Amino acid sequence: MRAKIWRYLVGSHSVEAWTRTLTDPVRAAWLATLGGATAAGFIAVGACKLPIENREPTAGEIHQLYVLARHHNLRLGSRLMDIGLEWLESQGRTPLYVGVWSENLGAQRFYRRYGFERVGEYGFPVGKTVDHEFILRK
Repeated sequence: MRAKIWRYLVGSHSVEAWTRTLTDPVRAAWLATLGGATAAGFIAVGACKLPIENREPTAGEIHQLYVLARHHNLRLGSRLMDIGLEWLESQGRTPLYVGVWSENLGAQRFYRRYGFERVGEYGFPVGKTVDHEFILRK
């Protein structure tokens, strides 16, 4: 399992991958820090790229939202989400989508609180395996 995750992280979170994200005009990202130096979480948002049939041309997506487990009780996820949603709205992105792992019940509850509802599912490649993901829409 660790090797699978490591391969995925090396490919999707390399310096080159983040350079593409941070220079893409239809994407934005924010980093939450504690004490000015300790990274605690991040959000990346932008144009929707999920495999949705008849996807709206203005659709937006929460691409990634992660907060380190030891910082979950600080409301960082909510603060990052609010910033990401505000940016997507300012860009005219509607509706909004997010892909969430089918076994991540906490994340599913979190997104439901923001008005997201399950509208589909797909396979998300992680290394040589494919995770079962839900597509949520707001």
